[in-house]
Amino acid sequence: METNEMGMSTLSDFITGRTITKEDRSVAVVIVPATGGYPDATAAAASPPIQPYDRFVPLSLPIHGRVGDYGGFVPDRGQPAVDLLLSMTGFKTWSAFEAAAFDFDKGITIERPFPLPGGGRTKPPLVIAGLSTMHEHTFRSMMASSRRSDDKADAVDAAVDIVLDAQERFAVGRDSGFYNAASLRPYHEDTYVTIKGRSIDVPALQKVFGHGGSCEIHRETENFISNAFGAPRAGDAPTDRRRLAQLYDALHDFMHLSYGLYAMNRYFQPSANSGQNDNLLAVTGFQIDSAAAAMDGIEERNQLGAEWNDNYFSNLSRLREKLLSALTTVDAKLEAAQPTAEGPAGIGSPGRR
Repeated sequence: METNEMGMSTLSDFITGRTITKEDRSVAVVIVPATGGYPDATAAAASPPIQPYDRFVPLSLPIHGRVGDYGGFVPDRGQPAVDLLLSMTGFKTWSAFEAAAFDFDKGITIERPFPLPGGGRTKPPLVIAGLSTMHEHTFRSMMASSRRSDDKADAVDAAVDIVLDAQERFAVGRDSGFYNAASLRPYHEDTYVTIKGRSIDVPALQKVFGHGGSCEIHRETENFISNAFGAPRAGDAPTDRRRLAQLYDALHDFMHLSYGLYAMNRYFQPSANSGQNDNLLAVTGFQIDSAAAAMDGIEERNQLGAEWNDNYFSNLSRLREKLLSALTTVDAKLEAAQPTAEGPAGIGSPGRR
């Protein structure tokens, strides 16, 4: 890996441990330490986590970007996930946010101050945030591991239709039965009937907030999104359908990422600094050794869990196809790296073109 201009460390993939270089597309989730709960997240930090958010809680939705010249994460422009994060935390730019949020001598406030009975207001604690960063292909692989097969476009359309219809009904009759759905909270029925009589199957995406399970975002983020997109107050403009669809698109990715982490027995945690060396070959070698070891004695396993139910042969066949595809890619790289008359053909040298 090229040393960046300041000689600073760069980030690594928090799932695979592989270095993320400037050439790699990446995805990051802003996280903060978990607090409270049972067992207490701080006192029992060494206890085995169960859910992906048991030790570090996502403060943001997934953010797409890359590693910058100085080793930090640089988001792509125009992402609703970034806009929401900045609006919630009171920063105007990502640069200003990261300068405070990721600095262990500074930190940010997340909780809102509340009035005290005797006067004055509470003083929310400072929180040091971090990043769970991964390669873009790791992100997509985690989503594919979620064991959820809903169609994204259909789920987003259904969730948006339910919210907008519930907001219309709440605005007209102040019917509290539709307030939850109008505020992006779970609608606790399998079918939603619109004001015009159309039936909509309620997708899991509509229930992404507050339903527990393996998908949970920080309560302040949830509340902020609910207030920003929820039931309009008197005089407010109706919720913009396009913005709401963009939000649910990002929420769908977050939901599948969370369930993918749960399926893989992984959890949100800070990405390690990788120094100035690219460990691609070391990590890849480890992954190949692990894959080979996993196949040894596979037929003698207890075969418990969803992936073993009547589709063992097809799943094993897909693993074989992936390994053969990887081998084909390695063969092509080896052929391109053959030494020439000019000498060894290292990566990036003229001899391998």
